[in-house]
Amino acid sequence: MRRRKGPQAHGGAMRRGEDEAMAAADGEAAETVESAASEPGQSRHELIALSIVRLAMSGYRTGHVSCWDSAFSATSEILGPVDGPAVFGRVIALVHAVRCERVGTFVFQPVACSGLSSDERDLVALLRAARGPEPAGLDGTAARFGGRATAPLIRLSARALGVLLDRLEQAGPIGPDDLDAADAGPPPTRH
Repeated sequence: MRRRKGPQAHGGAMRRGEDEAMAAADGEAAETVESAASEPGQSRHELIALSIVRLAMSGYRTGHVSCWDSAFSATSEILGPVDGPAVFGRVIALVHAVRCERVGTFVFQPVACSGLSSDERDLVALLRAARGPEPAGLDGTAARFGGRATAPLIRLSARALGVLLDRLEQAGPIGPDDLDAADAGPPPTRH
């Protein structure tokens, strides 16, 4: 019989594993996500992505699905039922790539912390490099972030997230009150 490997530890800055999961699960996830750390010039979408990364990494570290549930719920509440899950999925793809390709640990802060770890600063730099019509220096930034000569999964997932964040910012103001597919009314019927 094979034994399952335990979850990989990727750092953290929380003293008790359940504090963040329980705070987010108490229905305050959206407020917690929007009050998280920000760097000068960081867009609202980058801030949301960083918060999802923090919650997802907390989920991996603690083994509690409530972290992922909170991240999904908060993203859907903030960005709406169509764009929220799309951003959540792209961020989770990036988290998976980081866990697969990054050499060493990824140190992260609790979701409501106003400061950034040096690894989170590097992640913000990676997201910024991944944005725009022609992302300059993305290959090198992804490789440095991954701690290896090349990091194709990190590069690809960061670029996919960057393209989505660019599209959302070009679309203008966002939120659950904006019209999206869920609010557009019933689909047309054939008669």
